[in-house]
Amino acid sequence: MSKVLLVWLVTYFGGLLLALVHPIYPFLSYLIFYYAPPEKNWWGEHLPNLRWSLVASVVMLLSVLMKNGSLERLKPTKNPAFAWLLAFGANIVVVTLWAENRARSWYWTVALLKIIVLYTLMPVVIRTPAQFDMFAAAHIGGATYWGYKAWDEPKISAGRLKDPGGPDTQNENAAAAHVLTVLPFVAVYAFSVKRRWLQGAIVLSGAFIVNMLILCNSRGSIVALLAMVCAAVALVGRGRRLRLVAVGLGAAAMLFALSNHRFIERQQTTVEAKDGSSQGRLEAWAAGLKFMRDHPLGTGGRGFHILSAEYIPDIVQDHGGEERSVHDTYLQLAAEWGVQGLITWGGFIATTLLMLRRGRKDTASDANPWFFYRFFAIELALIGTLIAGVFTSRLYGESLYWMCSLAFVMRRLHATAMTEKEPAVVTVPAPTRRLGARIPATISRTAVVHRQSSF
Repeated sequence: MSKVLLVWLVTYFGGLLLALVHPIYPFLSYLIFYYAPPEKNWWGEHLPNLRWSLVASVVMLLSVLMKNGSLERLKPTKNPAFAWLLAFGANIVVVTLWAENRARSWYWTVALLKIIVLYTLMPVVIRTPAQFDMFAAAHIGGATYWGYKAWDEPKISAGRLKDPGGPDTQNENAAAAHVLTVLPFVAVYAFSVKRRWLQGAIVLSGAFIVNMLILCNSRGSIVALLAMVCAAVALVGRGRRLRLVAVGLGAAAMLFALSNHRFIERQQTTVEAKDGSSQGRLEAWAAGLKFMRDHPLGTGGRGFHILSAEYIPDIVQDHGGEERSVHDTYLQLAAEWGVQGLITWGGFIATTLLMLRRGRKDTASDANPWFFYRFFAIELALIGTLIAGVFTSRLYGESLYWMCSLAFVMRRLHATAMTEKEPAVVTVPAPTRRLGARIPATISRTAVVHRQSSF
C-alpha cells in the first residue's frame, strides 16, 4: 500500500469517525473523495469502489440527525432561493416522464437531486466561521492537489490538459470552470491571514492552481476570469480597491510568468470565428436555440445529446458519429428541462446573487471584514462560474451549487452574529414594572432564539 493511499484512507475514515463529534467532519471526507477519487489516481486504482461519496453523505446525514440537539445554535433565517430550487427539482422529475430516453434522463435527474440534497445539508453542517474556514481550506487544498498533479505529471493532448479533475470535471473546460470558484478564496485568504508561513502556503497553492488553469487552456474560463477581475474592481468598494488592484497585479504577473506559447496562441483565437472550435460552438448554439423552439417543455436528461445528429449533423459526423453537447449551460438547461426549467433555475441563481449582494453591502462597513470578504469571494466565484457556463456546461457541476449554498451559510452566520451583538431587553414582572423599571438582559437574544430547532 502506498503512503499516499494510507494517508487518504486515514483522513477519509477519520472524518467519518468524527461524525460522532460534528457533521462537518464527514462533509470534509466527502470533499476529500471529490478532489482525490481513488479510482482516478494511480495510488488508488486497485481500491474497491465502495461508493465513497454516498457513504460520506449518508454518515453526514446521520450525524446531523444524531447531533441536532447539541449543534451550534443559529438564528432562524429564511432562504429565498430554496423555493426556486425545489421548483426546479420538481420540474426535472416531471419532465423525465416524457424524456427522449427515460432511463438516461432519470440518471441525470438523480444526479441533480443528490446535488439539491447536498445544497440543503451544507448550511446545516457549516455552523460557525471556523467551520466555513475548514471548508475553504479543503476547497483550496483539493484544487492545489489537482494543480500539483498537473505540474508533476501533466497529461497533455493537443496542447491541453486531459483528465484533470474530479468526478464532474473530467474535461479541461469543466476543470477550468471549477477552479474559478477557488481563486477568489485564494485571494481573500492570501491577504487576510496573519501568519506569514500560512500566507506563503496559500500563495504557493495559487501558483499551482493558476498553472493548472493555463494547462487546461480554456478560452471560456479565461474570459470568465477577466470578467471576475472587472467585477471585483467594481464591487469591492472604496477603501479596498487599491489593495485589490495590488492583488490583481500579483495574480496577473503569476499568470504571465507561468504562461506557455500554446496558451498564448489559443487565447489569441478567442474572438476568431474562423477557428474550428469556435465555429463549431457557434453552430451548436444556433442549433440549441432551434431545439428550444422545437421542444419548449424539454426532452429530459441528455435530450440534446440524443438528438444531436438531427440538429448538428456535420459536427456529429466530424466526431465519428458521437453524440455532441450544445456547449452552453443555459441552452442545455432549456433543451433538457424546458423553458420552465430555465425560469426556475434562473430564479434560484438570481435570488442567490441578490442574497450575496445584500450581504456584501450590509457588511461593507463592519470593523471586522471577515464577513465582507467571504461574501465577496463567493459572489465572484459564482459570477465566474456563470460566465464560464456560457462556453461549457456546468449544470451538473457541484461547485456552482456549493457556492449558492455558501451564500445562505454566510447569510445565516451573519444574522446570528448580529443577533449576538444586540443586547435583549427583558421586561420585568408587573410589580417592578409599576415602578417604571426596565433592566437589560444579561444574556443575548440568541439564548432565547436558539431554543428552536437547529435546522
